Amino acid sequence: MINRDPLDEICEDILRLATYSVRILEIRIYFTVMRTKFAAESILSKIVYCAQIAWSYVEERLMLCGILPYPTAEEVAASCEQLRLKIAETQYDDHPGVLASKKQAQAVLDAYDKRKAS
Repeated sequence: MINRDPLDEICEDILRLATYSVRILEIRIYFTVMRTKFAAESILSKIVYCAQIAWSYVEERLMLCGILPYPTAEEVAASCEQLRLKIAETQYDDHPGVLASKKQAQAVLDAYDKRKAS
């Protein structure tokens, strides 16, 4: 049996404790950075959403005033076709939110097809 010095064991324990403390600190910093990143992305997506809503309102008013042209029938048809493709390739069909969005989009496409047929 090896005779160990108690001072060596204490030093090893202190070193081990310091190593674990640094690792825990590293993990806490990582999760703080990730949380901050997600918060920033959330704020940015809200800003973009509000900007899109504001632009659609301004665009609608500019079309009513005759400054911007209304979308042509070809542009509307291309947009509907793009929506159909997006619905077809959407994943996560078992998620209720995705199913509701698909149902709404399909209702818009059905209304367009009905108007186009009549």
